[in-house]
Amino acid sequence: MNNDKEYNFIGNKDTIYVSLGNYCITSFLLKNANLKYESHPYDWMVSCIDNIIHSIENNFKEMLDSNNYESIENYTKNKFYFENIVKLFKNVSHDHQHHNLFNEIDYNYLLRCVERFNNLHLRYNKIIFIMIIPSYITNSILDTNKVKKLFDILVNKFGNTIKLYCFNIEEEENKVFKCNEIQNNLFIINLDTTLTDNYSMKYFCQNGIDKFINIITS
Repeated sequence: MNNDKEYNFIGNKDTIYVSLGNYCITSFLLKNANLKYESHPYDWMVSCIDNIIHSIENNFKEMLDSNNYESIENYTKNKFYFENIVKLFKNVSHDHQHHNLFNEIDYNYLLRCVERFNNLHLRYNKIIFIMIIPSYITNSILDTNKVKKLFDILVNKFGNTIKLYCFNIEEEENKVFKCNEIQNNLFIINLDTTLTDNYSMKYFCQNGIDKFINIITS
């Protein structure tokens, strides 16, 4: 599957769905549900909440700084952020999973993604941010205060009509569903889904996919 395709949608879409990672599954799910209209910075990379908070507050300066880049297996590792990445994704060697940012075409693609992200509020009335955190990998506990901090940063940047759905995947086979609205428009969700192998990663089973789409579009 070609993840470099850009979604040059022009029209009257009122709502935009934006991936905040933490890995490619979020964008795959949006794309396969025809909810992905354009590309954004976190679509095709591994990330974590600390790096997302910093990169937005930092206006993507360190993400775009080529002095931070190291070429790994024809893809790119951002040395500034990578120490946080391996705390969640223990076995990865690079964070930009589908692009070589030493390549001018790929780097310019990221620049456009950042520009689109920064101007979301100028083009869409409703912005739905979605983050999937695979905390089962390290048996880690989600820091709710960090989620709240991220939400506040997004509200400050884009306005108080945004929503943030944080799907915390604690188990590879989870049979319990729980949705907590932490505050207005901020949701932390325990999704009942079994993780299966698909697209070279752990993917939701059909039950999980259906519930995921229903939650973010309701």
